[in-house]
Amino acid sequence: MRVYVFLIMSLAAMLATACGTNSRPKAPSTTPAPTLSMPIDTVLVRAYFLRNGKMAASGRKTVRTLGVGNASIGALFAGPNAAERRIGFRTALPVGLQQRRVVLDKKTLTVELTKKLNRAARAQIVTTLTQFPTIHGVVLITPNGSTRPLTRADFENLLPAVLIESPLPFEQVTSPLQVSGSSNTFEATSRLELLGTNGKLLAAKTVTATSGTGTRGTFDVTLSFKAPAGSATLVSYENSAKDGSRIDVLRIPIRLPG
Repeated sequence: MRVYVFLIMSLAAMLATACGTNSRPKAPSTTPAPTLSMPIDTVLVRAYFLRNGKMAASGRKTVRTLGVGNASIGALFAGPNAAERRIGFRTALPVGLQQRRVVLDKKTLTVELTKKLNRAARAQIVTTLTQFPTIHGVVLITPNGSTRPLTRADFENLLPAVLIESPLPFEQVTSPLQVSGSSNTFEATSRLELLGTNGKLLAAKTVTATSGTGTRGTFDVTLSFKAPAGSATLVSYENSAKDGSRIDVLRIPIRLPG
């Protein structure tokens, strides 16, 4: 509910500005006002939770407005949904956490919160808010005090070897499937597989990020496939430099349209 309050307040402010305060009142019109039908443009925002002790992205659809940042933090505060919990999503945010104020100064966002946060909870908030290119750092103010501007790099040990940010769990996808995110793997390489019904291999690709071996880089690749409608699984993994076995295996359930 808090998210919708933010959006309504933003809309009200915009309407007040558009109407102005110096115009003269007009006589009421007897002509019925036309009914306008406007398309609703939606956007997918991410909230980051914990999965196997590491950050994992989830998606929520919201109306495309200036309040998408509030929508993402609102989704984070609401916690993972039932389907996400079934695949291991959890949250470290304390129950009843609320935000008191948010201030954006250039590219640093200051967020004042009502409760103390552990490291994982701080990582969730910073990772969620820095998905937006206009935010480079996040200052957190809690009853424990204020932090310096924090970035994702401050929580590298809580990021998985491969963090897939698109597609998101249970998202409906089409071919070619765009897969993007960040990774910190040996020689910047990892593998992607798209598995269909009964584990049938639909597509596979070796991914090379912009950096690796101790430095996190980004990647953006596509997988082309042919498959009927149904459920599918995107699998990411790294081949061990020691024995070639699969390590850091990540499975993301997705849906293929009819």
